[in-house]
Amino acid sequence: MHATDAPPPAPDAPPPPSRKNRDRQVKLGFAVLIVVVVAVLAIRQYLGVAPPGEWGSDVPAAVAQAAAEDRHVLALFHSRPPGDAYTHVLDMVLRKSHNRKRIAEANLILVRSADEALAAQYGAAELPALVLIDPAGEAVAVETGRVAETALMEMLDKRNLD
Repeated sequence: MHATDAPPPAPDAPPPPSRKNRDRQVKLGFAVLIVVVVAVLAIRQYLGVAPPGEWGSDVPAAVAQAAAEDRHVLALFHSRPPGDAYTHVLDMVLRKSHNRKRIAEANLILVRSADEALAAQYGAAELPALVLIDPAGEAVAVETGRVAETALMEMLDKRNLD
């Protein structure tokens, strides 16, 4: 017997799975994986996923906290259901790593709400809207609809000009 030869199987060991059974198991595994991925994507789309970070849901409380801490509030106002196309695009813009970094550096209080009347008080004529609110509770910048990445950067720059 050579050193590279495999040892003989033990007499009570089960026979190795046939190639056909192994192929069937692999195909079944891939099918299950695809079903799980599709289900997760469908649930995320239906429920709407909040942008990363610590996003609160109480705008008046966030404005009060901003006044006490001399900080700005970045409010994301969205429609119901939150899975609409523009909100989804805005979520994707907010999720990009360089945008998350800029938001974190700006030391903003983050809040998300579906209150259309409150959004209108801050000057948002349509939803979704991204509103930058100063420590005095006034809207510094309002972007509505399909908010582009450049608009977000301009909004953060306005915060730095105050």
